Amino acid sequence: TYISSMLGAELCRPAGVKPEWRTMMKKFQVASCKAYRDVVFQDPRFNAYFREVTPSAKLGCANMGSRPAKDKAVDSVESIRAIPWVFAWSQTRFNLPVWLGVGEALASATADPAKLAVLQDMYNNFMFFRSLIDLLAMVFAKSNPNIAKLYDAGLATSDELRALSAELGANFLATRAAVLSLAGLEAPSIEGDGSWLKQKFDARNVYITPLNIMQVRCLRQLRKAAELDTLRQQQQLDDALLLTVKGIAAGLQNTG
Repeated sequence: TYISSMLGAELCRPAGVKPEWRTMMKKFQVASCKAYRDVVFQDPRFNAYFREVTPSAKLGCANMGSRPAKDKAVDSVESIRAIPWVFAWSQTRFNLPVWLGVGEALASATADPAKLAVLQDMYNNFMFFRSLIDLLAMVFAKSNPNIAKLYDAGLATSDELRALSAELGANFLATRAAVLSLAGLEAPSIEGDGSWLKQKFDARNVYITPLNIMQVRCLRQLRKAAELDTLRQQQQLDDALLLTVKGIAAGLQNTG
């Protein structure tokens, strides 16, 4: 509970950060940053993939937030602000910015029994690291790779982008398995199975999933309407799309 957590934090002296923990975290930083940048900034397919399989292009039309979605009128990942960047991926239930690079970082330690022992010690006694892993487990519980595949199948327009989708999907599953194994969980959990928060999310999920399906359809039809230059239909589809964006955001609750 909240009270017991507060008492535990105030009355229990936290363990000091061991030198081997610092060394491990520095290695994680290098490995995860490289893996993230290799996909987001170095893969020539990624920019088109992001543009096609997320509703990012339409987020600037929503009456949400006080700043523009982009810093400048350039069609690149670098121009997108942090909140719309995370928000767009949360809409597809893939949450890519949260976990990308984590799997490679953990893999650099789990292959060595000695490093794995340090990793498990960190999870058990290093509260910062434990909180990080538990938050990742929560994000995986709110993610849905099958919904993400729906966006990829319905919106990706080339074999190259579909190949990237398959690569990222495999990375998602491997990273999720590594995080859950470290946390000692058999399946993604939101503050423990049977918790009130998990029950609330399961109840909301019944309504969120149809909105995801509607969003994919709206995006696909918007692109067809743009090709046919039917302004009235585009306006109607824009309105419908923005309703799905707001509905999904309200259902997920922590979306950017």
